[in-house]
Amino acid sequence: MKKILLLICVLTIPALLYLNVWQAFRYRTVETEIDLLTNTQQEWIEKNKNIIIGIEALGAPSRIYGLASEMESLDEGNSPGSIRIEMGSRNGGDNG
Repeated sequence: MKKILLLICVLTIPALLYLNVWQAFRYRTVETEIDLLTNTQQEWIEKNKNIIIGIEALGAPSRIYGLASEMESLDEGNSPGSIRIEMGSRNGGDNG
C-alpha cells in the first residue's frame, strides 16, 4: 500500500509542475495577444480621430464659401432667381 501511495506522489508532483508551466505559457501567449490588440485598437482610434477632424474641416462653412468663391461658375447668389439660406448655430437654435 505504501508503494502505491509513493508511486502516486512521485507521478503527481511532476504532472502538477508540468501543468503549472503550461498554464504560465498560455498566460504569456494571451497577454502578448492582448497587448497587440490594444496597440491596434489605439492606432484605429487615432486614425478615426484624424478622419473626424478632416471631415469637420472640409465641411466648415468658411471653407465651403472660400471654395465657392474661387469657382468661376458660382456667384454669391445675388441674382433675382436665387435663394440664400443661412444656418444658425447647432447649439443655440430657437425651435420653439
